[in-house]
Amino acid sequence: MDAPIRHGQQHRQLVTHKCDKCLKEFYRRDKLVEHRVAYGDDDPCNLTSAFEESLKKIELKPRKDQKHDMSQFLRVKSKPILIHLSKELEMKKGSKWFISVKVRFLKPKVDGEDLFSEPHFRSLCTTTVNVHDVEKQIQEACSKIIDSLAIYRTEGSGWVLDEILHLDLNMAKYTPL
Repeated sequence: MDAPIRHGQQHRQLVTHKCDKCLKEFYRRDKLVEHRVAYGDDDPCNLTSAFEESLKKIELKPRKDQKHDMSQFLRVKSKPILIHLSKELEMKKGSKWFISVKVRFLKPKVDGEDLFSEPHFRSLCTTTVNVHDVEKQIQEACSKIIDSLAIYRTEGSGWVLDEILHLDLNMAKYTPL
C-alpha cells in the first residue's frame, strides 16, 4: 500500500486489522504484527484505568503450561511486566506499582469434600523513576511473591497449588513533592 493511501486511512480512522486476543484495532497490518511481537501470547490489553490513566491495572493470564509452577510463571511474565513498566515510565516519568497474583489452592479431605481457597499474593509497593532499576525491582517483587506462597503452604497446612488464575500489575503515576 502506498504512503498517500495509508496516510488517508490514518486520518479517516479506517480500521482494517484487529487483534484477536485483545480486540485492539490498527489501521496498518505492520502495526498489528508489531503489537503481537511485543506481547507474544499474553493478553496485554486487558487494561483497566481511572483518573485520566493515572491509575492502571493490567491483567496477565497464564498459558496452560504455566498454571502450576509459580517460579516459571513469574519468570515468563517478567518480560511483559518490564515492557509495561518501561512504557509507563516513558510516558509519566515516575511510577508506583505492585504485582498481585491470584491462585487457587486445594486441600484434599478424607471424606472426599475438597476445600478450595483463592488467595492473592502481592509484592511490596515499589516506586520507580529510573528505567534502569526496573529489572532488579521486578526480581525483588517476584521473590516476595514466591516467599509468601511458600509460607502459606508450609507448616502442615495441607494446601496444594491447584492453578494460577492471573497476575495483576497495578500502576499509579508517581509525582514527588
